Amino acid sequence: QKISLVLDELVKRPEIDSRRIAMIGLSYGGFYSLYAAALEPRIQVVVASCSFPDEPPITDGKTSGRLVDMAPADVAALIAPRPLQVQSGSGDKLSRIEQSRRAAKRTALVYEKTGAKDKFVFEEFEGGHEFRGSLVWPFLRKHL
Repeated sequence: QKISLVLDELVKRPEIDSRRIAMIGLSYGGFYSLYAAALEPRIQVVVASCSFPDEPPITDGKTSGRLVDMAPADVAALIAPRPLQVQSGSGDKLSRIEQSRRAAKRTALVYEKTGAKDKFVFEEFEGGHEFRGSLVWPFLRKHL
């Protein structure tokens, strides 16, 4: 809700183009980016780095219909067909690459079904739990 309130205020500013809003996050910020965009249609482009497992981020064994009960790949289905880039480091110790690969395959299928196959990009890079700006900026320029 707070992100929506912030957007309410930002789009009032003359220098902000409300049709060109993106959200980018690393690690837990990547989760925030995914989940916020699933609920906030004004976020037009999303980049989630090192935060794309194939299971829900909160695994307390209880489900209560919360958005965080969903795996990120399922949340990505709520973002489609808006552009989404997922970054994952092959050597990331916190967010295992095998999980990201599985989640990316599921997400790619959703984007293909929505006719937006070219709007989902999975970027696997050599490295760890880090953000790769060099992968993001061309994506943002293309979609914003």
